[in-house]
Amino acid sequence: GVLAFSLPAKYQSWLTVCDGPTCSAWSWSSVEAAAIQAAGFSLPFAATWNMIFPIVTVAVFLVVGVIIYSRRSDDFMALVTALGLVTLGVSNAVDMLVPASDALNIAVRLTQILAISGLLILFIFPSGRFEPRWLKWAYAMVIVGALITNGLVMVRLLQPTFIRIIFPMIIVVSFAGQVYRYVQVSTREERQQTKWLVAAMGLVMLVVLSDRVTTLIVSSLDPRVDVVYRLFVQSPMLQLSFAAIPLAVMMAVLRAGLWNIDFIINRGLVYGGTFVLLLLAAAVGFLGLQTALALIFGGAFPAVSAAVAMAIVAGAFNPSLKLLRRLVDRNIYGIEIDYREMPREGKAEQTITMRGDTAAVFGPYTHLVKIARGGMSDVYRAHDPKLNRTIALKLLAADRRRDPQVEKRFIREAQATARLRHPNIVDIHEVGDIDGRQYIAMEFIHGITLSDRLDQNGPLAPEEALPLLAEVASALDYAHDNAIVHRDVKSSNVMIEQTTNGERAILMDFGIAKILGGERLTTAGGALGTLDYMSPEQIQGGSEVGPACDIYSLGVLSYQVLCGKMPFDKSSSGAVVMAHLIEPPPDIRKVNPRLPENVASAIIKAMAKAPKARFTSAKEFVRSMF
Repeated sequence: GVLAFSLPAKYQSWLTVCDGPTCSAWSWSSVEAAAIQAAGFSLPFAATWNMIFPIVTVAVFLVVGVIIYSRRSDDFMALVTALGLVTLGVSNAVDMLVPASDALNIAVRLTQILAISGLLILFIFPSGRFEPRWLKWAYAMVIVGALITNGLVMVRLLQPTFIRIIFPMIIVVSFAGQVYRYVQVSTREERQQTKWLVAAMGLVMLVVLSDRVTTLIVSSLDPRVDVVYRLFVQSPMLQLSFAAIPLAVMMAVLRAGLWNIDFIINRGLVYGGTFVLLLLAAAVGFLGLQTALALIFGGAFPAVSAAVAMAIVAGAFNPSLKLLRRLVDRNIYGIEIDYREMPREGKAEQTITMRGDTAAVFGPYTHLVKIARGGMSDVYRAHDPKLNRTIALKLLAADRRRDPQVEKRFIREAQATARLRHPNIVDIHEVGDIDGRQYIAMEFIHGITLSDRLDQNGPLAPEEALPLLAEVASALDYAHDNAIVHRDVKSSNVMIEQTTNGERAILMDFGIAKILGGERLTTAGGALGTLDYMSPEQIQGGSEVGPACDIYSLGVLSYQVLCGKMPFDKSSSGAVVMAHLIEPPPDIRKVNPRLPENVASAIIKAMAKAPKARFTSAKEFVRSMF
């Protein structure tokens, strides 16, 4: 009701031209009105434009408040949150209005007081307690200040513009409290919730600060520039950044919807921060050049200054974007890998057939035919004359031989695999170096990869899939018992061989395996692996990456094998990373309803975010699906 009655009065104030201390905070001075018209706009257009963004923002507050109330109406904190958001949204749209009637004036002020009271959520979220304790007294002082200032405005003893001081105070004080809570008090789960609110409050403060700086600069320029800035930059920027608070609260309170927009929020923080930084850079560059030109040439050249400022923005955009993306990914999400450079569900070395590239000999091996190419090696089918058998010969790629990290990975694969003797792990025959080129001679598998099998025939029936998954699980448990973690379990690293007794699954490519208790193997890009299968602890660069990460990847592989698609089927690498970190594992029965419940629940447990919540062994996981 307050909103409905206040907005028409507020619109009328935007149409008013008034000079003097008794004028509405939202009316135009005669200089401003003339500048609007000189810039080619009318007062009705300016009034309408200025109404759009407060209405959009209040709509966000109202919708989020209603969603929280409808979803969590039995929770006291959710009720407090919904009340605070709804009243804050309404208050944001009308707080500067000098109402046309005393009744509306009183209603607006009471709404303002209620909104500030509802902001209790910013002080006690997410535990419902004031931490640190001094926040209790800070909140009490804010409430008393709101009562006093709104009371004075209500009896016309104070201008409503003074109330603008209250909200920045609330944001600053509650932000300090939330940062303290995050660092000193919160549990891991509470931190996952708190970080969204802290990020949103920080964004609001950053935008407000940049606006204050820019306003000081713009107000010293031509009045038309000042008016255009206020209309087309200041209003949208302030209002839309303010809407980040209810969105963050909704994500944190509901949690169920957190992952759906998590990546959007990530990129919103990145691009929003980039925009603010570049806006400041452009403003400072423009003002500085104007001053320099005035000192040198005795006059201002706004066109030249504007062109240089835009050049600064254009040149700084990509570096700023890259820097902020890295800061947001690392400090808010804990992502330690550069996922833009990492493979998705890429084909491994055994899956890309290369024809027509034949070499005669390599050392003692003859009849080499290249059959695959990977990121760091070439694979050949070759003949071993000494034992008169066909082998797979993996040679370090010629263009990677001088890369110490690649050589180290190549040797690590040989060391890791050579010590394993298991029917479901590829056998290593020999490792060596010929003419400065490292090689691995291994068992040649007469078959195709599981990835190719899925591409050709689609998802496997449970009676086909489970025996193969059981063999992969047996191989992994054997490796784990020998203190080796594979760290890159995926469909293209599993070969399917036809035998007299049926099919045999063979685990390949221990190229990024980690020997437990030994040296941690990484590259300059961070953790290694394939994004679509990567566990949360690998993404966050955890030093304790153990057997549980292979069980997570096996859970992903099982989902893929049984329904023919990845559990987190996202269009971008960044969205996949966010899903692994935050999104719960999907129920496979939504894709394949014929699967029994125990299969779905087993995959969900294998893909639990916390390593300790997963199965203790790969065999235990597969057995639970039978």
